[in-house]
Amino acid sequence: MSRSSSRRLLVSAVAATSVALLASACGTSTQHPKVAPVAAGATRTASTPSVSQPSTSAAPSASSSQSSAGSAPGSAPGSAPGSAPSGAGPQYAVGTPLISDGSATVNIGGAQVRFPTTVSEASWSPDGSRIAFVDGSGNVATARPDGSDVVVLVQPGQGSKLSAPSWQGGTVLYTELSAAGTHAVRQASVAGQHDHNSHELYLLGPGSPHDVVDTLNPVSVENQTLSGTSSELVFQSHDANGPDLWIHWLDSNARGGADPATPMGPGSWPALSPSEELAFVGSNGGIEVIPAHTPFKDAATTREATKVADASGATHLAWTPDGASVAYSTPSGIMEVAVDKPGAAPTQLSAKPGVVSFLPKSADRLITLAGNAPNDLIGASIVVSRHRWETQTGTTPAPAGGGPHGPFAMSVTIVAADDPTTAQKELGWAGLYGPTLLTTGDSLDPRLVAEVKRVLGSPNTRDPFDGMDTVNLVGAPGAIPAGTDAAFTKLGYKVAHVAGAPKTNPADAAAAAHPTIAVVDPSDTAALAEAQAEGAHVLRLSGGKLSSADTAYLTGLDANYAVATPQIVAFGNQAFAAATALTYHRLPVPTEALGTTHADWLAATAMGTATNTLTVVTATNPTDLLLANLSTPQQGYFEYTSSTVTIDPAQGISPPLKALLEARSADIAELDVVDTTGKLATGVLDQLGTLISGPLGFQTQANQTADALAQSQPVLRGWSR
Repeated sequence: MSRSSSRRLLVSAVAATSVALLASACGTSTQHPKVAPVAAGATRTASTPSVSQPSTSAAPSASSSQSSAGSAPGSAPGSAPGSAPSGAGPQYAVGTPLISDGSATVNIGGAQVRFPTTVSEASWSPDGSRIAFVDGSGNVATARPDGSDVVVLVQPGQGSKLSAPSWQGGTVLYTELSAAGTHAVRQASVAGQHDHNSHELYLLGPGSPHDVVDTLNPVSVENQTLSGTSSELVFQSHDANGPDLWIHWLDSNARGGADPATPMGPGSWPALSPSEELAFVGSNGGIEVIPAHTPFKDAATTREATKVADASGATHLAWTPDGASVAYSTPSGIMEVAVDKPGAAPTQLSAKPGVVSFLPKSADRLITLAGNAPNDLIGASIVVSRHRWETQTGTTPAPAGGGPHGPFAMSVTIVAADDPTTAQKELGWAGLYGPTLLTTGDSLDPRLVAEVKRVLGSPNTRDPFDGMDTVNLVGAPGAIPAGTDAAFTKLGYKVAHVAGAPKTNPADAAAAAHPTIAVVDPSDTAALAEAQAEGAHVLRLSGGKLSSADTAYLTGLDANYAVATPQIVAFGNQAFAAATALTYHRLPVPTEALGTTHADWLAATAMGTATNTLTVVTATNPTDLLLANLSTPQQGYFEYTSSTVTIDPAQGISPPLKALLEARSADIAELDVVDTTGKLATGVLDQLGTLISGPLGFQTQANQTADALAQSQPVLRGWSR
């Protein structure tokens, strides 16, 4: 089953200066954001964000705050009280051009930024916190926009060449040209620590059991909402008649990743705008544009392409974030053309050959989830429920409809939570698909009844399904308040009692058989004790290496597609080297625990989890941990994947957590912070947001609801067929 997650986006703009770029004899120059000028010949390098000890300032207010996104060029907007600081490194505005030309100097908004390696075909990540590029050794790599923290994702094989890296959420797509002369679209995850794992995309041709062959130049637009993640991937292929364009729907909802790729007709060097307009180089050499949502069935005869410019030799097309124009590379420089003025003279962005990428609008968010009172577990669990699940205004959705992989619940689980530690153990029981709420005391709180009605809506009597419209009551006899059954059956819902719930879902026998794997040096007694305390399957090094039996165990798991894919956590450099010496095709690349505490373990497992949301919880409060797990359910058909890490209010951000956030900055779009007692100082929250954010910074908000989020998210209908 594919994992889906909600990448939740809200823009917090930063101050920037906008000036005209170089004028061209070809036409009027285009204005793009530009940073403050530097001295002639100088280069700009920003410092890596520091992480200081927590301050004693008050916790943020419950109101949302955001800096101005629409200030006039040259102005420096002020931030509202309590608004979050900007991200790490230089501050750029939406649309700032990033130009790479194969040298070690990258032009970002007019500033010359020096990298430790040459940079080719660079592109901004969705939040601008990192860029992907091809380095001087031919590797696909990422780095911070200031050139720091370079991470090699993929190294070319013998005789192969890597090119055209682009972003799809937290994944980097790229082209591999093999020694045999064929191309393949591949993807590499940036979620893992030292993650060099990459896979060829599964691109089925229509009516054919074979993959589309000779694929290259992938581009994607991703729509991540509470309903799940869907993407449109457009790529180029070759046949006897020349280059063709194909579209592939990567929908984590009903279609999974196996929906066939569909031919779109002749063309090359595709580029997708944020609203899904498609630009490409046509067979006649011109820049052509197809509006969003154009039908592509019988695409060769029905597509409605408009030629906007003649552009002989054009490559590497790129949209501006506002969808107003398309830039492209030529042998003599970088040009730009307005899509609403077909035939108009293009403008020149750069007189030197290179590749341009424009900073997207997306930024990151930090959400505090705490309810309104430290000791109100019921209220806090409702806050978490409202953050994850939208209000159902109709009937409860059936599994074939909007239930699984959607923002609406099908059932509700209520756990007796007078004792948070005991309640924590009960959360391993999986409901059908919906929120888990907490109850305390001897009587049923009317707020719970109201929340159940909100998420389930009217009972669905037309589409009966086992478990649907059910309120599952979890707890020992007498733990659930009297009268609970009657309150919900009166509303037309079913009630099911679950006593002595298992700690894990018994239906997932494969996962139970293969828990997280820990690789340790047996002489490191602290690491061994921690691995055993976490219930991991422990592999002990022998002479600094994995034994032949343990090697066979890992390679066997890697080849067995019938079982779950456990994570591999290595304690210490030697164990990490031994674990990563193996080649993994299916299992996640091992991650390294940077210490031997529970916090180190959580950070390491979070490092290897593909998710766009990370939950941060205070380490000293069991109630916070309980609520954190409520905010990251994995129930029934739906896998709402997130990870939970801890932070000690007295110590601030630990080195493992700092390393996690820095490595995952392009992948993590939201931090959910659970802190019911308000012990995390504002300075710590600012540091957390800064570590994951890019030049557009991040926004903070308290107790944000799914309903409000749904209203703020763009609705992309997807290309029709």
